[in-house]
Amino acid sequence: ALDLVPWGRFQWLLFATCGLGYTADTIELLLLSFAFPGIREEFGLDNHSVSWSSTISNVGIMVGAVGWGLLSDHMGRRLVFLSSVSLTFACGLLSALCPTFPLFLAARFGVGA
Repeated sequence: ALDLVPWGRFQWLLFATCGLGYTADTIELLLLSFAFPGIREEFGLDNHSVSWSSTISNVGIMVGAVGWGLLSDHMGRRLVFLSSVSLTFACGLLSALCPTFPLFLAARFGVGA
């Protein structure tokens, strides 16, 4: 049935919007590795401790995948997608402003979720 539905301007715009949202989310997570030296220096951490930044983001991804998936079944994909992208933006901004490492880890968890 989906093969019979024509792709118009709306479908291409929706495809591009969703693609940009997911791309921005992924790039934000991947660029964290380039920030490790600055994070290490800012909070006075060793390599093992700074690696928790990446780990906690991946834990957030696992929790977020299940949580957002269940929510989208009940609330609809549009609202959940916009909420997910908004949470990623807000937590990414918060992680840039965090004064302590535990708060930074909490923000990174939110970016993953």
